[in-house]
Amino acid sequence: MYENVEILDCTLRDGGHVNGFEFGEDVIKEIILNIVNSHVEIIEVGFLMNVEYNPNKSQYNTIDQVNRVLAPISSKQKYSLMIRPDWYDIGKLTASENISIIRFAFYEKDLSLAIQQAKIARDLGYSVFLNPVNVLGYSKSNLKILLEKINQFGPYGVSIVDTFGGMQLDNFVEIHGQFENELEENIILGVHLHENLSLSFAIAQKFIEIRSPNRKIVIDTSLNGMGRIPGNLCTELMSSYINTPFIKYNMQPIFKVINELIIPIKRQMPWGYSPEYAISALEKIHRSYPEYMKENLNLDLNLIEKISKLISIKGFGNNFSETVVNECLAEVVKDGK
Repeated sequence: MYENVEILDCTLRDGGHVNGFEFGEDVIKEIILNIVNSHVEIIEVGFLMNVEYNPNKSQYNTIDQVNRVLAPISSKQKYSLMIRPDWYDIGKLTASENISIIRFAFYEKDLSLAIQQAKIARDLGYSVFLNPVNVLGYSKSNLKILLEKINQFGPYGVSIVDTFGGMQLDNFVEIHGQFENELEENIILGVHLHENLSLSFAIAQKFIEIRSPNRKIVIDTSLNGMGRIPGNLCTELMSSYINTPFIKYNMQPIFKVINELIIPIKRQMPWGYSPEYAISALEKIHRSYPEYMKENLNLDLNLIEKISKLISIKGFGNNFSETVVNECLAEVVKDGK
C-alpha cells in the first residue's frame, strides 16, 4: 500500500532552528544511529553553509566534515544535506561516499541560481531535490513557469514546501494537482509542512491518499516535530501511520531518541502550536513577524492579529521587516483599529 512512500527525517537540519544547530557531537551521532535503526528511508544530517565548522553543530562547510560524522555509522543508509544557494559557495562541494541526496531550498528570485548549483551537484554524482520556498505564495502562472523550468532540468525530486505554515487542505489539493499534472512522471514529489495550523498530519495523509500510483513521494518529518516554532510534522506520527496495516518502521529507536535526547531539548527550548504563528499563517506572512511582535514588542494577540492583517493587505508579508511592523503598529494605534 505504501511501497512508493518514503519518510525524510530532517531533525538535524530543520530542528536545528530551535537550538542554533548545536546538538552536540555525540548527540548528532546518536540521533542519526537511532533513525538508521528505525528504517526511515532518508536522514537529512544538516546544512552545507559558509560557516566555521563546529563538530557540535549540524552545519558543515565541506563534505569531508560530514563524512567524518557518517563514516562509522552506516554506508547503506540514504543521507541528504540541504543547501541554500545564497548561503554556500558551491565551488567547495565535492563528491561523497556517504551523502546521496542534496536538496536546494530557494526563493523564487533564486531559481536560476539554484538550478545552476544543482547541475554542479548532479555532475558530482548527487541526486538533487529542488525545494522552492513558500509554494503557497506562487500564482498559478508563476507555478507553471517554475514547473516548466524544473522539468527542463530534470531533478531527482521536487518538494511542495509550506514555508509559512498557511497551507490548508483545499490549498494543498489544488497545488498538488498542478504539480501532479505538470511535473514529469519520473520526478519524485515531496512535501515539507509546518504546524502553524496543526494541519501537517492531515495534509500528509491527504498526500498519500491522492498521490499518483506511478510516482514515488517523500514526506519530511522531524522527531517530536522539532523545528522553529511551531514545529514540523512528527516522525513518530507519520511512521506509525504508515505502519498500518503492515510494519515498515521500527518505532522503538524513534521513541528512545525522542525520550532521551529530544524531550530534554524541548524542555529548555519549547516548540509547538502557538496562536501567534497561526495568525501569521492565516495571513500568509513571514513567521518572523509574530516572533518580533511577541518577543520584542510584547504585543497581545489582538494587536498581533490586526497588524498581521495590515501587513498582508499592504503586500509586505514575504520578507520580514522591523520597519514594516513599527509602521503598521503606529497606523493601527492611530486609527484605533
